[in-house]
Amino acid sequence: MTPTRRKILATILIALVSIILFFTFMYVIAMDEKNVPIYSPLIFAILPAMAINAIWNKPRRKEL
Repeated sequence: MTPTRRKILATILIALVSIILFFTFMYVIAMDEKNVPIYSPLIFAILPAMAINAIWNKPRRKEL
């Protein structure tokens, strides 16, 4: 498997897992009739975006 295909597969898996977790979280919150916490966008949008960014944009190594 080429590195690009691994990156694409990892990106798709991260997106699917975050979407499934988001809907599961909203379902559980709706069943308990509670308000949605303010930090939910952080968990379900920003953290997966940071993970995908880390996969595609590896930091460059400084050469001495």
